[in-house]
Amino acid sequence: MAKPTTHTFGEYLLKIESGDSPGVYVAPCGLTSKGFNQSASTSDTNVPDCTNPDAPAYVERAIQSISGEISGSGILAEEAFNTWQQWFDSGLAKSVQIYPMGSAKGYWGGQFRLTGFNTSAALGEKVQVEITIQSDGQWIWNGPGSP
Repeated sequence: MAKPTTHTFGEYLLKIESGDSPGVYVAPCGLTSKGFNQSASTSDTNVPDCTNPDAPAYVERAIQSISGEISGSGILAEEAFNTWQQWFDSGLAKSVQIYPMGSAKGYWGGQFRLTGFNTSAALGEKVQVEITIQSDGQWIWNGPGSP
């Protein structure tokens, strides 16, 4: 059996374009969990059997739209607070890059909106943050296997 090539948490990068420096991307500090979910909405059509109309129909599906959602949680780092709050307050889309296997292996990139910025605290623990970032239009894979 061949051992698979794996990657570490530190190689999974979420980078957001800086509002002060276009073309410069920063990875906000404090996240201890990061993820990118790609999903599709479909329309379903029941297709009957022409030779046996009493037989169960089969469902055929067409993809109507695709969506991407980035999630993250961790410690609310003071150094990242203004990044999150200003982005949320602006309501604007920002250019985001998600590197699932380190910066040398490629990334998904596109416009995204910060749709959730939640903070919480519990006695005896550090202040926590949860973020939700949703795609605003097309995102593309930039790296090996790119179209």
